[in-house]
Amino acid sequence: MRQCAPYIKKHSLPRPGIFCVPSIVKTFAVQSSFSQCFPFVVKLLQGYYLDNTTHLYHMTVDRLVNQILTDPYSVISIYVGNRRIAPSYVNALDYTQILGTLTSRPMWMFCSRYSGQTREIHLLDHICVDGRMPRQERIVRNVIQTHVYNHAHLTGHHTGAHKTPVYIFKKEVDLCKGVVPLVQTKVYTFVLRKTPIQKLPLNYRLCILNKNHEQLWKAIYAKITAQFEIAVMTNMVSTLDWLTNERYSIFATVYKTPGAPESVHGVYIFEHTHISWEQPEMEVAPYMLRLAGSICFDDSPMNDPNKLYFFRGFLHSLRQMLCDSKIFGVLEIPQMSHNDWILSKWRTKYEMKNETDMAYYLYNMVYPRSPIMANRMMILG
Repeated sequence: MRQCAPYIKKHSLPRPGIFCVPSIVKTFAVQSSFSQCFPFVVKLLQGYYLDNTTHLYHMTVDRLVNQILTDPYSVISIYVGNRRIAPSYVNALDYTQILGTLTSRPMWMFCSRYSGQTREIHLLDHICVDGRMPRQERIVRNVIQTHVYNHAHLTGHHTGAHKTPVYIFKKEVDLCKGVVPLVQTKVYTFVLRKTPIQKLPLNYRLCILNKNHEQLWKAIYAKITAQFEIAVMTNMVSTLDWLTNERYSIFATVYKTPGAPESVHGVYIFEHTHISWEQPEMEVAPYMLRLAGSICFDDSPMNDPNKLYFFRGFLHSLRQMLCDSKIFGVLEIPQMSHNDWILSKWRTKYEMKNETDMAYYLYNMVYPRSPIMANRMMILG
């Protein structure tokens, strides 16, 4: 029996109704003239995107626009309650009254199991509602469904065809009930402590990627998209910015065998979350660092069947991160990509602070045999 390939659930446009309400949700391109709303969006995210009793989200307009929503087709939706938005009066909106927001940005979904199935999807993020509002779940549904409707019209202007886009979004703690996730896993948080680590073996070195390593990063990017069953990545050109901005720090362990050129063995991608833990018992620096993803090259000449050197490369990468920046005292590791090999050794030695359920869901697309194993997927956006 032939295996079914990924497919789109609905090509037709969503319709305005009870939850899709274009009159109270405005969607526009991030690079448009409506940028005057960003300070108010950022203020909303700072106040309600995370639980402020335990965490602070240090979002800024510069980070939102110049590090995250960098793609020219990134879009943002704002919810203004029952204030009807007439098209001719959009510029006169009182942005101080924004009660909800959502962003989305283009990504590429590479499916190595299905040739020819690479497609553009959009990452839904920063889904946030003013915590003082009643009926918050309904507002979230208003924002999401109207965003889909408005976004379909916006993308139609660029492509000439109005179709419902495909999205991917993350849920933590309270997962979606009755919905099959693309992948379901755990996220582990650890308090960082100083511990001794062993030296790297001979002919094995750590490389910190910067603007001089574009060709190396292009090779790593191609390897990620080929080695994982699913890789969801920003387009190649946009990821080159990661080599110079402060959002990601990328490390690679490189091995050289006699008479042969150097080969990459492991890659470790750290994300600066700009989240701090505000807890009285914390005795370390409060900012949280995330191991967004890692990969151990399956064709590396390095003999490492137990992933000991792969783990040791991670330890040296982390130590370099902590030497370069003294603000990090908490490490978050999602059990995705090859992070599970790192976690299997890390968890036996280091103090765990928290364990959380996490899942990624596809909207308007079905991937056969979901959920897939978390170590067969990487997402970087």
